[in-house]
Amino acid sequence: MSAKARRRSLSEAVHAHFPLPSANLLLRVLGLSVSVYLLKGKEKHGGNPISVLFIGNPSALPYLCNIIYAEDPDRTDLGSTQLFRLHKILLMYGREADVIVVQSDRFVCSLLTRHGYFSIPEWVEMTLILPSSLTAYVDKLGSSAQKDIHDIERYRYTYEIAIDQEKLELFYHKMQLPYIEKRHRELLDPHFINYDDVQRNFHRGVLLLVKENEKYIAGSIIVTLGSTAYPSYLGVLDDDYYLPRGVGATLYYFPILWALEKSIRTINFGNSRPFLNSGDFLYKRKWDLRVQRSAIFYSNYAIRVREFNHQGTRDFCLHNPFIYELGSNLCGMITVAEPLTGERMDSLWKQYAAQGISKLTIFSYEPVDAKLREMVRAKHDDAVLLMDVKRKC
Repeated sequence: MSAKARRRSLSEAVHAHFPLPSANLLLRVLGLSVSVYLLKGKEKHGGNPISVLFIGNPSALPYLCNIIYAEDPDRTDLGSTQLFRLHKILLMYGREADVIVVQSDRFVCSLLTRHGYFSIPEWVEMTLILPSSLTAYVDKLGSSAQKDIHDIERYRYTYEIAIDQEKLELFYHKMQLPYIEKRHRELLDPHFINYDDVQRNFHRGVLLLVKENEKYIAGSIIVTLGSTAYPSYLGVLDDDYYLPRGVGATLYYFPILWALEKSIRTINFGNSRPFLNSGDFLYKRKWDLRVQRSAIFYSNYAIRVREFNHQGTRDFCLHNPFIYELGSNLCGMITVAEPLTGERMDSLWKQYAAQGISKLTIFSYEPVDAKLREMVRAKHDDAVLLMDVKRKC
């Protein structure tokens, strides 16, 4: 079949299964040119070799390599292709890789789940539906968040809402910019450090400044759209000193206090990476935030593990519990090496269950006992799925 005939056949198949606007959009995405790389290096945690076939936008490689590899891997540039030729690329190079990663549109990655891939969002949003009572909200928080609130009261931190330009200059140059440059160097681009963007959002919203006595020590700009508030552009003065003294918590707790006063219904605390053990995700989770699909980032990673028993792959899976999409739901995938027990299951549930995650899939390298399956089914119904390497079910 000629290339022209194959494209015509693909178009007919797509239009047969999708409405016209969706089909046309899908065909445009499938026709986009993507890069192909074979990555080889040592896995970040165990130091064992691991190879990855990457197909997507090269801009995603630094983040991906940082997650998987201990240091920059060897990269073999295999050229570029179009997504509708993905099958051909996998036939040519797939056997050389332990893991296959396709970085693309959310819709395309969802199609790959039919072929054994997990569709992992590049980012997830973390939101809080505000309670009617602050006391009820605080009472249901875990011990870590309650301790943070106690520290805020112990250090007698307060906040004020500022609307004047002079305080914006102080916030940007002394808090926000140094904080971002120091702690998020891998994210540095004009979006994160552009003063015009900061000032534009300041004029659309308010500047919440945290105070120690009369000294301004932290802050964020809060923009309200409809009934939702969006704290952004966080900054901390001398963060090595103030973060250990509980100031980070004020940038969550004080916006909640302010929003309750303004009768705002929801606070969107921004996007986090989709890994259940990442520091940012865990910190937001303890404030009882809900996980949801990002409204501004649509890129996903479709990931397929070819060799589960390969040591490098095993180390990667064990150390990177992640959020994946299953239809319209978000689920969690956790991999464990030790035999599962009822006590261990309770620990995993406490550690990883979060609002917005409809199911926890627990993948075990040890056989899962039938009695444990029944116990978990009785306790969690469909909220937990147990799988093991041998059964793969």
